[in-house]
Amino acid sequence: MAKEKKLEKKEKNCYLKSILRLICKGVLSVFAYFWAIGIIRTFIQYTDSDDGIMGVPEPFFYFICTFSIGTILIAFFENRFSRHYLYCHELTHAIFAILTGSKISNLKIHKTSASIKVSKPNLIVVLAPYIISLHILFFLFLYGCFSVAFPNCSNIYHNFFTILIGFSASFHFLFTVKSLLQKQTDFERSGFFFSYLLITTLNLAGAMTIFTCIDKISFNYFIRSSLSHTFDTITKIWINIINII
Repeated sequence: MAKEKKLEKKEKNCYLKSILRLICKGVLSVFAYFWAIGIIRTFIQYTDSDDGIMGVPEPFFYFICTFSIGTILIAFFENRFSRHYLYCHELTHAIFAILTGSKISNLKIHKTSASIKVSKPNLIVVLAPYIISLHILFFLFLYGCFSVAFPNCSNIYHNFFTILIGFSASFHFLFTVKSLLQKQTDFERSGFFFSYLLITTLNLAGAMTIFTCIDKISFNYFIRSSLSHTFDTITKIWINIINII
């Protein structure tokens, strides 16, 4: 009898946990969707400039030109970059696994695939390579170091780092999209729809964060503006629903 009661309690706890997990995932999915809309609206406001080049801010102009050229070049020489991407992908898994207290083992890199074993896989470790670009982080770090060391020479190296970051972003974008078009085992636990939605939203947030680093737009403004647009969109939809009812 005691064993049966323990089993019943375990089943109830598992059931409650699964329901709670489903509710949290649903709430987070809704917020991620509307935050993506808020980020896009903020991005549109940011790119509408009369003082830049061709109606857009100067850093954005250099970034988008390099991003476009980089995407074409990397797509053309895709096979040469594939192995490097696999190394970066698994390395990102490994870094975030270590940061979250997990152990890593059995790193395997093949021509068309790669894998690594993580003792305690979690959502952060699973999604990290699809959101975080080690190349972009590296160049942003170098840009920050140069800004501190040579504050009076920012005009000399600013556009250079913007171009490097734009090229790195094209590398991340192209191979992330390619990976997402394949059936990734990384998303089986968290769910494909939920994972894709988070990846899309957080990559948009990452793009805006890049511009807060290479342009005069502040990170505080980006957060406030994107959240303001998010709740504004939710409010308008809610009012429309009430009016229909």
